[in-house]
Amino acid sequence: MRYIKEVVRMTQVAELLLEEGRKEGLILSGKIFRVVRECSDLTNERIAEEVGCSVEEVESTRKIFDI
Repeated sequence: MRYIKEVVRMTQVAELLLEEGRKEGLILSGKIFRVVRECSDLTNERIAEEVGCSVEEVESTRKIFDI
């Protein structure tokens, strides 16, 4: 019974962490999108500096939104 309760608790914690990650990802994507929209000729490196994220995150966001 204890094991099952612990598994349920850990599952709930994991769900909360995933939801928080989704929210942070949406906020970051929005920031990247805004910077690209304002100045589309910036390099991914410059966008990453502006937003405070990695170049990989910029590349991924640009690919997802085709920007």
